[in-house]
Amino acid sequence: MAGVRRNARLFALVGALATSLAGCGGPPQSSVEHVANASKPETTAHPTHAAEPKKSSAPANATAQETGRSSQPASTANESLLNDENSVLFIGRDGQQVRIPVVPIVNAQYGITPTQPLLPYPPGGFRPVHFTIPSGQTADLCVYFMNDGMNDGGVELLGPRGWWVTRAGVGADASDAIDLESEDGTGALTFFIDTAMGSIDEDVMAYFPNWQQLLPQDAQNFGPVTSPTFAARVLLNPNVLAYELADGTNGLAIFVHGPNVNWAFIQEEIRGVPHALETTILNYELSVAHAS
Repeated sequence: MAGVRRNARLFALVGALATSLAGCGGPPQSSVEHVANASKPETTAHPTHAAEPKKSSAPANATAQETGRSSQPASTANESLLNDENSVLFIGRDGQQVRIPVVPIVNAQYGITPTQPLLPYPPGGFRPVHFTIPSGQTADLCVYFMNDGMNDGGVELLGPRGWWVTRAGVGADASDAIDLESEDGTGALTFFIDTAMGSIDEDVMAYFPNWQQLLPQDAQNFGPVTSPTFAARVLLNPNVLAYELADGTNGLAIFVHGPNVNWAFIQEEIRGVPHALETTILNYELSVAHAS
């Protein structure tokens, strides 16, 4: 697989992988800035009021199918009404605490039909998260929660507030997928966790330039594999890739593997938001993967 030539005039690696304490004696927090188009202008935050949802054009599949409209945060205007059942407490490295409201995804599709009514929130509420939300971004963010289908927990996806859930689901193989879209259709966020072994191998081969060092020899027989059209990509460590696609979408790919862990390929892509907000959202996913 040929390497990608980086154009220093257009793309810059804004930072590198760093590990710091999240504060309050919490677990380590990974922080990384991703490959970004240096000439990309800042855009205004998307509106948070309700609007008719736009349907995803992506085809339904076994992992996630098209969903209906997802409800918006109910009490975001009054911080005193936020608690562990409708918001997530974020604790920053300096001890600063902020609450981010939760949007439960109520129309997700499941490869295995749940045997009981699904709760909109985890039993016992949401646990605190050791991650720094930069000042000034609290009003632009919410957490989208998708039940795992067994009321044991689920996916907590940090994303832009006021966006629509256009596709979400849990596959029979426990793969997860969530797609978000801005009200005006210019912004999009896709999140995917692949847990199917053969599919994971193909994902790693398509994204990671060092795939031959990551995969065992008996897993390198898949192919040919088609890679996305990268504008730039940088390995933050052997298992974490930050990249930018030709259309300006920024993404993060994480290969979770080891002798005593379940393998997974985690991917998140986002476009159409200010660079600072984009960075926070991708940093959050990296910190979650690091802590798990």
